Amino acid sequence: MRVIQRICSILLLLVTFGASALYAQTYDKLWKQVEQAQKKSLPQTVIKLADEIYRKGRQEQNAPQMLKAYICRETYQEGLTPDSLYSSLKYMESWAQSERNPVNKAILHSLLAYEYADLMRKNRRVLLSRTLLTVDEVPEDIREWSISQFVDKIDRCNRAS
Repeated sequence: MRVIQRICSILLLLVTFGASALYAQTYDKLWKQVEQAQKKSLPQTVIKLADEIYRKGRQEQNAPQMLKAYICRETYQEGLTPDSLYSSLKYMESWAQSERNPVNKAILHSLLAYEYADLMRKNRRVLLSRTLLTVDEVPEDIREWSISQFVDKIDRCNRAS
């Protein structure tokens, strides 16, 4: 009986490791395609492949691949349509709220803090020229935020991470 249990355990381990190696190979293959598209300066192809990797990662609950694909996609998407950053931040906010794994959630909040800080840095001149309003309500549109609202949001994201 113990021999059968050991054989079954070994087979189960082999199948598990074999499946994870198979997943890694398919991700590697997709990332190589992304790399080739990047070298050929094909942003639409990079976005399409990154979407495919993201969907695959989501289906398999592979957060590192999802995040890598999401960042790659958004980098190229922002190059094509600069306003996509705002919708990207909203999506990442909802992703961070719905994420159940505390490590993944912390990583997402850290990335959000970085993105908000980068956006604030890029728009520093405009933000400093604005009149500071004493409004308790934060505008829905990020483009209407004051510098203090950015600082507050960055601080909250950093604390959440």
